[in-house]
This record gives sequence, structure tokens and C-alpha cells, in this order.
Amino acid sequence: MKTTQKAQRLLERMAEIGEMERGKVCPMKGRDHFNHQAWQAGRNVVRYVHRDDVPELHRAIDSYNRFMDLDR
Repeated sequence: MKTTQKAQRLLERMAEIGEMERGKVCPMKGRDHFNHQAWQAGRNVVRYVHRDDVPELHRAIDSYNRFMDLDR
């Protein structure tokens, strides 16, 4: 099966994306932790993320959103 140019470009763009994470991050008042919320298995799952890990989590969430928008 021959790969089309569009499919090849899509595969290349997918390969550029590293770690992905769904959800959003919200600050918690008066705490060193942030709230990471994601929809999994039909329900909202919440986990706490330390402030030092938030920039990495934001990059992973941005990567997921970029992945979801690839074919648009």
C-alpha cells in the first residue's frame, strides 16, 4: 500500500509529539499543589500535582491538544 503525501505529513507531525496528557490544571488556593482534572472511564478523575511539575504537565496537555487538531 502506497502512503500518500498527506498521510506521510500527518505521520511526521505525529512523530514530533512526545508525551501527551488529557485534562486541565487549576491552582489550589493556599497550597503548593495544583489540581489536574481529566475525564477517564466515564468520570472525572482528579490528581494533585506539585508546583514544580506543572510546566511539564502543561507541555503534555498542549501536546495532546495539538495531536487532536492534527487532521483539521
